[in-house]
Parts: sequence; C-alpha cells; structure tokens
Amino acid sequence: MTELDEVRIQLSEIDKKIKPLLDERFNLSIKVGNIKKKQNLQILDTNRQEQIISDIISSDIINKQEVVELYEYIFSISRKVQT
Repeated sequence: MTELDEVRIQLSEIDKKIKPLLDERFNLSIKVGNIKKKQNLQILDTNRQEQIISDIISSDIINKQEVVELYEYIFSISRKVQT
C-alpha cells in the first residue's frame, strides 16, 4: 500500500464520521424551519450565522477561511431545507 493509499483510507474514515453528522444537522435544520414557520420567523438568521463564523475565526484551526466557506455552503443548504 502506498502512502497515498494510506492517507486516502484516513480521509475515508473521516468521511464516514462526517456524513451522519451532516445528515443529523440537516434533519435538525428541517425542525428549526418548522419551528420558525410556526412562530412566523424569518428563515435567514444572520446573527446566528455570524456567531458561528465568529466562533470559527476565534478557534485555533489552521484553515479558517476554508472552514468558513464550507459553513457558508452548509448554511445555504440548511436554509433550503428549512423552506
């Protein structure tokens, strides 16, 4: 097995952990959307998104910008499933 194969196996293991978490997050987003509809709240909550982005920026992760971009995409999908 090559070094590349070994690293890809590690990535696959991480992907196995990420997929169910994303699924859980989007299922919770659907619930949030239902609650917002019942309470006549807007789907977009910029304060919530800004807080999450702020938490990422203040964390000690290396690739902050890339993680912010990923979360912006996750927010977009979350809004989509909330409607």
